[in-house]
Amino acid sequence: MAALMALGMHGQPQAIRADELAARDAWVARHMGRPAKGAAHSTGDSEPSAGLLVAMNHGPILRNGRPDGRRIKLADTEYSHGLICHAPSRLIVSLPAPGARFEARVGVDAHAGGGSVVFAVRAGGSEAFRSSVLRGGEPGVQVSVALGEARTFTLEASDAGDGISSDHADWADAVVTLTDGRTLRLSDMPEIGVGVTQRACVSPPFTFTYGGRSSDELLPTWKHRRTISRLDRDRVRTVDTYSDPVTRLEVRCVTVTYIAYPTVEWTVYVRNRGKGNSKLIAGLRALDGEILAPSGEAVLHRFVGSPCREDDYRPVEEELAAGRAVRVAAAGGRPTNSDLCYFNVDGGREGVVMALGWPGQWAATFERRSEGIRVAAGQETTLLVLHPGEEIRTPLVALQFYRGRDWLDAQNVWRRWMVAHNLPRPAGKPIAPHYGVCWGNVLPRADEEIAQIRGIAADGVKLDYWFIDAGWYPCAGSWVNTGTWEPDPQRFPRGLAEVGEVLRQSGVGFIVWFEPERVTPGSWLAEHRPEWVLGGARGGLFHMGHPEARRWMTDRVDTLMKAGHVDVFRTDFNMDPLPYWQAHDADDRIGMTENAYVVGLLAFWDELLSRGRGRWMDTCASGGRRNDLETLRRAVPLLRSDWAVVRFDREGAIGQQAQTWGISLWMPYHGTGAPCGDVYAMRSSYAPAFRMGWDSTAPNRDAAKFRAAVAEFRRVAPYMLGDFHPLTCYSLSPDEWIAWQYDRPDLGEGAVQAFRRDHCTDAVRVFRLRGLEPQAVYEVENLDGGPLLRLKGQELMEAGLTIRIEDQPGSAVLLYRKERPHMP
Repeated sequence: MAALMALGMHGQPQAIRADELAARDAWVARHMGRPAKGAAHSTGDSEPSAGLLVAMNHGPILRNGRPDGRRIKLADTEYSHGLICHAPSRLIVSLPAPGARFEARVGVDAHAGGGSVVFAVRAGGSEAFRSSVLRGGEPGVQVSVALGEARTFTLEASDAGDGISSDHADWADAVVTLTDGRTLRLSDMPEIGVGVTQRACVSPPFTFTYGGRSSDELLPTWKHRRTISRLDRDRVRTVDTYSDPVTRLEVRCVTVTYIAYPTVEWTVYVRNRGKGNSKLIAGLRALDGEILAPSGEAVLHRFVGSPCREDDYRPVEEELAAGRAVRVAAAGGRPTNSDLCYFNVDGGREGVVMALGWPGQWAATFERRSEGIRVAAGQETTLLVLHPGEEIRTPLVALQFYRGRDWLDAQNVWRRWMVAHNLPRPAGKPIAPHYGVCWGNVLPRADEEIAQIRGIAADGVKLDYWFIDAGWYPCAGSWVNTGTWEPDPQRFPRGLAEVGEVLRQSGVGFIVWFEPERVTPGSWLAEHRPEWVLGGARGGLFHMGHPEARRWMTDRVDTLMKAGHVDVFRTDFNMDPLPYWQAHDADDRIGMTENAYVVGLLAFWDELLSRGRGRWMDTCASGGRRNDLETLRRAVPLLRSDWAVVRFDREGAIGQQAQTWGISLWMPYHGTGAPCGDVYAMRSSYAPAFRMGWDSTAPNRDAAKFRAAVAEFRRVAPYMLGDFHPLTCYSLSPDEWIAWQYDRPDLGEGAVQAFRRDHCTDAVRVFRLRGLEPQAVYEVENLDGGPLLRLKGQELMEAGLTIRIEDQPGSAVLLYRKERPHMP
């Protein structure tokens, strides 16, 4: 944690440097040009890439045995080669030549200590083998399947309906015989789409195989055209289009370069303009190449996602030593479910910030080689043919280069770019920090909501937004029952408008919870439109990749919002979509359902937002599990983690503090909440979108404390979208302090928040501030009282700001502003 331990040692962040823009331009010139002919050479005929594509597996597949040396074992018999999978599992075997026969011994591995699995083999579009339920301790059964010259076939292992515990599925002695007489052991075949490739050229930055041939070999021979246009004063767009003259496959790389920031981004689109199916497209990666060549040590800074834990958004540092690869991927199809898709590759005083925009299942591998740090990133799994007219796309990739600054300073360049070019701007204005209230009733009633709204006004607090949470629709007494999108007539006899009209008259914005993608059995969608649901009448995932379904949902939500005077679409997503996408894919269309879904989801959001002036969107997927870059260009996470719901009390304060430390380095705008009344808990939850639990009908409520809490937040809020400087290391320890600084260089003002935790024995700490003007004089005000301090910026950055907190636990909020010259 050396890089974190060193924070606070640096003072004033630098403006964007010329050498940073030059580093970006040099990378673009090297990687975004057309590859020269002869840069790569064919290694064989036009064949599918040979290997194993893991479309589904509970953990990694194992080859020839276990890491501890134990071999594959069925009953009392050991096998020297084969694969060990864990149900549910689905492997696509891609062959270098037509296949004649597949043979294996299948069963539940004896070392598992139990388990029950059903095995199946699919070839030529149909099921060629299915076992009965096989259990641990049994000798397994022999499989022998004619492949009929198929180039791909599928191996499946599913649980027997009793859960997946100990379901270790063995494909022992798994061998393919090709029509030319060659034999291949499956355990010797490489895994497709994993790791960084050895490329023959460096341009363009994306890679794929088409009909078994590398894009490095193909693209120099295809037709190429380039168009360049100025999107606005800040951005230039370049479109490179490659066309196969034989099959008419078209590949477009759309690149956007930012004038004032050392940032470049791109997305790749692949369209079949031919009259027949395309050849097999495999391993489509948006980025596959070198991004940094550091002279010394390099560290990958990555962050935990939002799995609803105290350590959501925790920083993770991994040394990128020579030959070492670090692989990070989404979990379950929600992009920030387990890990953030935001990275900082730190080479000391130089580096690259990288982000992915893909509200789906992404993967990224970072590896240090002799030429530098190479990265492979994209949709985790693609092995598919495109039908005529179809198009797929890659994740959006953004790279931001830095030179002559530390990695934390680079994060503030990133924050400024996020605010300037990514933060949604409804009606042309960026979303401002705000205070809102959600009463917390997940089976709301119009009369109760209105009573709370009027009570808060009577208590003398001006709201910015009012939330209606889940359960306002017919749901049989439980909010989780979604799929009938209309107001419950018993609880909302006049619809959402009954509440919306009261809010509009009061000048308060209206946020309403939706979850359009999850469909439960018995709902209107499950019963009347099962063909729109991945899962059918039993419920499941609403298919955003289905054009008719998407149009219906867009119209439905838009109608509800307009009729109810709803300003903000709050979209939740309390399920993992990946199993539904995978189950819907055909054997030659692996990754297609996910790709179509993601494209459709973004189109749904864009259309919905375009239909209402000033309308904006809140992204909530069980908290912060869908906060990729594409999503954050359309929405802000008003509830950054469900941890705030699980621990909506003083005991959750340490987690809230740590989450602010982590998320603020990447996402300037985020939100959370706290109970009203406890100053320590409330301050621990200050965020650009802040809310407190408050019952305005309670007879013994302390309205004065409520007003004071909101007033204090409003004093801090204007600084929260400025620069963010951690003043301590990240920590969850109850015997530590944690502190940070928000700085607005454009105003010469800012705020410092500091927390002395429960078991910390030190009542005083000194913090070196960052980003100030050394010779300027700053007035420093402690919001808990005390004299106004006058200190030079140099003193605040070098000697530091002394903060005393007597309470244990306790908190402090200090505001500072640069003194202005007095007018004569």
